[in-house]
Amino acid sequence: MISILGAGAIGQLLAHKLTDASIECQLIVSDSDKYASPDWQFRDLGQKVSSKHLQTTSLQDTSPLELVLVCVKAPQLSDALESIKHRLHEQSQLVLFQNGMGHEKAASQYVAEHNIFFASNTHGAYRESPQKLVYAGAGKIVVGALQQQSAPEWFSQLQSTPALAFEWIDNIQPILLRKLLINAVINPLTK
Repeated sequence: MISILGAGAIGQLLAHKLTDASIECQLIVSDSDKYASPDWQFRDLGQKVSSKHLQTTSLQDTSPLELVLVCVKAPQLSDALESIKHRLHEQSQLVLFQNGMGHEKAASQYVAEHNIFFASNTHGAYRESPQKLVYAGAGKIVVGALQQQSAPEWFSQLQSTPALAFEWIDNIQPILLRKLLINAVINPLTK
């Protein structure tokens, strides 16, 4: 089971596309009313709207988590990981989708460093409301580790989702640095 922490635009995009590919996944959501409906809407690039039931679990659930795609903003990372620490164990693996560098320091408080991976996403999506997602642009997701290594077993499951275009890279640090530099230039221009 793939768990997705963060029901924002990228978390929901992953949940929709993994569900479409018949990969078992769940969104970890807060216990607020904003995620009360079992139906989640998705508007694809061709403007077709569909509604589907996405599997969710609450922060208070106690079932162990194996693979967690962490899709929260960088400033929320520590609090988000703290909220699921009771569900993490020795074999839990995290894939961090945050922009910036140094996030392994926060994540290593909860799982072993060799179980921390990083993702760089170029897909575009935004939420019209808490459970209505608009897919704004196709891209790819590059995944890797800071220490050079080959892809773990679970990566083949992600790679079987062609709509998300997952790609493994043995050393992701240059990709993360390039994205950091691009964001450092673009973000001030768009504010």
